[in-house]
Amino acid sequence: YGVILLHIVGAPLLLFKKTRLIVLAIYAFFHLTNAFVFDIGIFPFLTFAATLLLFDPSWPRQFVAWLNERGKALRWRHISQSASSVQTPKGVFSFSQWLIVVMISMWLLVQLTVPWRHFFMPGNVAWNEAGHRFSWRMKLRDKQGTIKFVLYGKNDERVEYDPQQHLNRRQLNKMACIPDMIWQYAQFIEQDYIAAHNQKPKDVKVYVDAMCSLNTREPAPLINRLIDITAIPRNEPVQNWVLPLSKALPRRFI
Repeated sequence: YGVILLHIVGAPLLLFKKTRLIVLAIYAFFHLTNAFVFDIGIFPFLTFAATLLLFDPSWPRQFVAWLNERGKALRWRHISQSASSVQTPKGVFSFSQWLIVVMISMWLLVQLTVPWRHFFMPGNVAWNEAGHRFSWRMKLRDKQGTIKFVLYGKNDERVEYDPQQHLNRRQLNKMACIPDMIWQYAQFIEQDYIAAHNQKPKDVKVYVDAMCSLNTREPAPLINRLIDITAIPRNEPVQNWVLPLSKALPRRFI
């Protein structure tokens, strides 16, 4: 709730010159804390850098001038526009300006539509991950699970694959509850088995037993155990092979 309040109050204050620097200092502390506490990669640093877009466009020159006044440590060469350059009449856009406007508009349209696509996909996005990537969803789900792969070769030869022989602990914990990662690993062990036993792809089937807990729920089966996951195309909708979420949140305080 403190973070929500920080963004609701702090973001508008970035629009005012008197409060901008104070809010930036608070945001710097907030983003650095996130970078050390959470494993979210470049996100805190990228967000902090983007905050500087709300400052006056000349702030780098002002900052360098401030340094020069105190120690003359840097020199800033001012690059002015050539007086001989062609000036577009006021109120009239040139072709290049229109092209820039169109490209920025298309980019903004993509940024607004892609993050919302999971609302048009069936199922719980936190469970089946359909549309989760590139969406405005962060720190909204915590998953823990166990997974086992069973491969059937020619003449119904049964082989259990332990993912720990190929993946480290972090990779395994991540893969266990992410359907498309499970799909990728199944393709890998199929190819590994085919190469080792000189068999045809049609003779190999891989089934998955994945139990996953979402946000402290009781573990529930994630993948349909009766489906050969290697026979699923890459673009197959997840609702055709990922089971729906069947467990409710525990009512701990009632």
